[in-house]
Amino acid sequence: MTETIDSTALKEDIALIINAMVVKNADTGEDNAHEHYERHYYRETGVDRLPEPIQAVMLDMVCTMGPVAAIKALQRSLKPFGRGVKIDGIIGDKTTAASLLACAVYRQRLLDFIIAENMEYCARRDAPPTPKTSFESKTTVAMFRAEQCKVVKIFGLRMKEAREIANFSQIEAAKLLGYSNSSKLAKVEGASDTNSIPMWLITKASEVYDVSTDFLFGLSDDWERDPAVSRQRNVGHWVHEHWKNANAAQVAAIMMLNKRLEVVEKATAGAVAGSKKVYDMLSQVRKLNPEFQQMKNVINLILAADRAMDDARASDAELKKFHCVIDLSKKTQGVGLVKNWDVFDDE
Repeated sequence: MTETIDSTALKEDIALIINAMVVKNADTGEDNAHEHYERHYYRETGVDRLPEPIQAVMLDMVCTMGPVAAIKALQRSLKPFGRGVKIDGIIGDKTTAASLLACAVYRQRLLDFIIAENMEYCARRDAPPTPKTSFESKTTVAMFRAEQCKVVKIFGLRMKEAREIANFSQIEAAKLLGYSNSSKLAKVEGASDTNSIPMWLITKASEVYDVSTDFLFGLSDDWERDPAVSRQRNVGHWVHEHWKNANAAQVAAIMMLNKRLEVVEKATAGAVAGSKKVYDMLSQVRKLNPEFQQMKNVINLILAADRAMDDARASDAELKKFHCVIDLSKKTQGVGLVKNWDVFDDE
């Protein structure tokens, strides 16, 4: 059979496993083999209800070990991560919830446990397994115990933070979550019980506080449940930061321009003072020496001195018109650009 599964209907890894089963059992001549294996091994067993990262591994184990044995292997793998999962070979609500919780917090470790179960099955099938030493077992339990305590403490802190974000008192939040009083919620927030987290509380708290489960477990600092809203908020932050940086760059450029204008103004002021001094000295010479005006080219000298004086004053006035005084206000932390009122008052 050369038929392949539509990748839009199933994920590629799931499709590949089912294709392998069809090829392996091609001699059965069964019609609609892909649909049969998908329904019988993937959907009816409940593998499709499990977290996506472990679906492909579980489907492969169902094909290799059979549904009941594979699901029992999953349930045994979940024991170090929580309590209350019955090893019955059925994917029910508790097994699904425990898988979601364990995968959210210990994804790679859970996969390692499931793969180890598969390897042990193959070893038992071919040869007697090698039992673990008591020391190795105690070390593994101690490691997971420490990680479990850490997760419970993080969950408690985030539960309190989420409640404060929602602006609920502990009594109000306890009623909304389904507790008869606030004492049990206080224990959860205080992480006084480090053995486990009630599975029903995870989704309930996410709904009541309107935060993501990733936020509750400390996997993300973004508390938004809606990815679109989260993206919009992130874009808003980016725009604000970009505007702030651009505004700071503009302020720096204006301050630099202001400094350069101050240098030019000083030079212009010096030119005005020098022109005035020359003009005054020339006027004094004219008063003391009446015949001075009759000398050759004196008229051109007087006109040149007058023009230099007028040009210097005009340059000074134009510079003051374009000059900005930067007012850095500590109260508003803003930048005010104001005119030189002493220049413009006369206009």
